Amino acid sequence: MLSFALSSFSVVFVLFTFYFEATSIIHPLGKRQVMYILRVIWYPGQGFLYFIVRKQCWQYFFTHLKPLFIVAIVVYILAIPISLILILATGGMILTVLPSILQSCNFIINFINKSIILPKILHKLFDCIVHEHIKDQYGYQYNKLPRGVLNPYLPGFYGETILGRTIRTSIRLGGPIWWIMKLILCFLVNMIPIVGPLLVIIIRADASGFGKHKRYFHLKGYSAAQIHYVWVHRWGQYFAFGFVALLMESVPVMGYLFVFTNVIGAAYWAVDIEREQRRVT
Repeated sequence: MLSFALSSFSVVFVLFTFYFEATSIIHPLGKRQVMYILRVIWYPGQGFLYFIVRKQCWQYFFTHLKPLFIVAIVVYILAIPISLILILATGGMILTVLPSILQSCNFIINFINKSIILPKILHKLFDCIVHEHIKDQYGYQYNKLPRGVLNPYLPGFYGETILGRTIRTSIRLGGPIWWIMKLILCFLVNMIPIVGPLLVIIIRADASGFGKHKRYFHLKGYSAAQIHYVWVHRWGQYFAFGFVALLMESVPVMGYLFVFTNVIGAAYWAVDIEREQRRVT
């Protein structure tokens, strides 16, 4: 799986390099955008290195292991009778059924882990990294950063138009239906041996990358219109970040650690955005 993740990353890097050469000829602004995307894909690795050298980050990882272990045991126990039924239905072809069962169990465990167990812990971890950047300016503790503590400045945003509000409202109303359809699609696609996990990563990459910055938007105090503006104008960056992050998180066992290191990488990205905006303002 690790070699699969590395080869997939190499393919994406080559495609981005080709796109970089094409856009640099067509338009100089495209060259700058692709260069920024190529820089973004290294933040997950930066987060991993930071996690290794900073022991205060380890407590957040070990805190979530106990409930995660319990969930994993329950899921695999429930998968045993389903596996037996599938083995009997396929005439005892266990090698055909087992990979799909393991992939499905891993998908369910990851979903419960990210939806229920992790959010609060990851928020505190994100605040810890951001605090390293703002501790000289504010007197807050790193795990008690309030909403709007960062400068709410958003370059290029000058208010929401009627058309923009209509589009955003339509997306919000249809969000729950799309979320359920996407979840079912990812579950079914994930059962395809070998290529299934990669297809799921491609489907979820943009939303996953964008979700890593939800805490950042909270600390900035952004409105729904501002968050939608960021989504529209940085979609390519969030897709690139999310793709690399999900590749790392798909590695067996180590993937649970990479969930934390990717949040650290997202926090570092947010800190760099703050520094760039401060230079502009």
